Amino acid sequence: MKTSLLLAVIATSLLMFQLTSADRNPICNLPPKEGFCLWMMRRSFFNPSKGRCDTFGYRGCGGNKNNFETPRACKEACG
Repeated sequence: MKTSLLLAVIATSLLMFQLTSADRNPICNLPPKEGFCLWMMRRSFFNPSKGRCDTFGYRGCGGNKNNFETPRACKEACG
């Protein structure tokens, strides 16, 4: 009985996470890419595994669209 309840809770949690991720802007699921130029600056990206915006080092060129100048811009785009 306890095992069944635990499995039901886990399955429900995973389903809720997937539904939330599916509603999010697709760029928010991209991994952070540091780029290839010589500069180094702090930028924000959405971390889908944590469900929040984090920072990373960006080199100023290349990368992808999961790259925001401010944490606020990240939150506005990705939640």
